[in-house]
Amino acid sequence: MPLASIADLPNELLVDIFEYPTFPTEALYFLALLCRRLHLVALPIYFSRNGIHLEKKSATITLGTDKWDSLSALQICLFISSMEHVSCIFPHPSCTTVFPIIAQMKRLRTFISQLSFVGKVTLNLDSTGHGRSRCLSTGTDEDLKDWTDQYGALLNCIVQKGCKSLTVLNGGQLTETYQLEAPGWSERFLSRAVQRFSPSQEPRTPGFGRKFGRGLDIRLQTVPSSTMHHLNSLHLHSATLLVAPGLDWTLSALLHCPVTSLTICMSRVGGDTRLWRKVLRLIASAAPNLTTLSLIEVARHNEPAAFAFLAHLSHLTDLDLDLTYPLCDPSGPICLFKSLVTLRAAPSVVDYLLARVGPGSASFRAIRSITVVWNPSLDTLLVLIRPMVSVASRLRARGIAPQITVEV
Repeated sequence: MPLASIADLPNELLVDIFEYPTFPTEALYFLALLCRRLHLVALPIYFSRNGIHLEKKSATITLGTDKWDSLSALQICLFISSMEHVSCIFPHPSCTTVFPIIAQMKRLRTFISQLSFVGKVTLNLDSTGHGRSRCLSTGTDEDLKDWTDQYGALLNCIVQKGCKSLTVLNGGQLTETYQLEAPGWSERFLSRAVQRFSPSQEPRTPGFGRKFGRGLDIRLQTVPSSTMHHLNSLHLHSATLLVAPGLDWTLSALLHCPVTSLTICMSRVGGDTRLWRKVLRLIASAAPNLTTLSLIEVARHNEPAAFAFLAHLSHLTDLDLDLTYPLCDPSGPICLFKSLVTLRAAPSVVDYLLARVGPGSASFRAIRSITVVWNPSLDTLLVLIRPMVSVASRLRARGIAPQITVEV
């Protein structure tokens, strides 16, 4: 007479056993490999313990050194065919080699490639949450090429699976050995833009070991042209897609995908203001029809570049402008916001934008909501009151009466 096994127990009893708090989570993974019945019972319990919500089709994956993490369970899962939201947190990059993050990107791409659809994806390239790491991931040109190959392939796989919203955070340690080469910036061909970002001769911090002039052909794969792409929101809180070697990918995504909403965190990229002038000019050329824009953490020395960028975007309906300091130099190009419906900014910025509009201009005629951002812990009450008195006067003179909210 054959001996009874765990597979002989009824599902109700199996659920009671597997859900017991002391039952090892790792055991659920291995039980799911034994047979289809145990697979269907054990994996949902495993997922509930690891931030994966089957009902919402949402997963938060924290990658680490453990081979048997939640991504491994997702890769073997037989009953997940699509995901609404995937958030992946990569481990803090090694100071010794870039290869661990390369392997993790390949694993994530393998999982996403098995899906029929993924709606929203968030990639956090550094689990410590630091935008710019003191410790660079080291390697040679060949290592950087491997990283760009896997990173580009992952991003393109996400886009090709129907992703509508992509957010990328952190990862600046993979770009800090680049700096802007001047003069001679060429804007004739967007695909050649990154050639103006060259590796420095003597990086101040240890990074990819390269000789001057090498590595200029190392770029992320661009997004292929297709009418089937659905990416409409791109949120860039990472230097990896704002300078070399990933800027080409961003420009191609803006050109070949129906992106109407863009977020750029400007503090993620260091360097002088020339860099942002060039990058933002290229982005404006690639996406002139943006309707929603958030410029976050705009440093004082980058204000001119930011306002020059806004002057090229005449179709904006929603604007969020976050300056790290109150506006101090109210000069620059006129921004023609003929379609702007909502505006969120500091009081001095709102006043500046209204002041730059001529009496007969159609700018701000569509405005319906203005959110004024005021931080009482940093700014005095006068920082709020003085600009708002001016704002009220300018709106009244133009016959405009939007809803005004103060965000504290």
